Amino acid sequence: LGLLVPCLLGYCVIRQVGRRAAYACGTVAAGVAVTALSAALSYGPAHAWEWLGLPARVGICAGLVAALLLVMVPRRAAGVLLLLVLVWHLNLLNQAPTSAYFAETLLAWEQGRFIRFYGLGQWLGWLWP
Repeated sequence: LGLLVPCLLGYCVIRQVGRRAAYACGTVAAGVAVTALSAALSYGPAHAWEWLGLPARVGICAGLVAALLLVMVPRRAAGVLLLLVLVWHLNLLNQAPTSAYFAETLLAWEQGRFIRFYGLGQWLGWLWP
């Protein structure tokens, strides 16, 4: 559902079916890349792909299939579906139990292994033309 939300939001703006399909595939690629980057920055480069287990792969594939099945939906219907999916997603997210690794993650962040703001500024300086 978390993957379907940005796809439906894009469908509210994009009219052509081919562009919608390309947008959905690009959204999946960007989401996977950013999640891997976040894991690498939080836990180290060796653990960048540890999050990509079987449940995550099934969820990514299901989200991509659902997004590709909905490429023909009219723009207004995409907006209505967006609201329904967003409410359903937030409802499931708020009812989910706390992760067993949450305390460990907070401990790692408190020890300074997460991105520091001055480090982020340096990275942006390296990327800036």
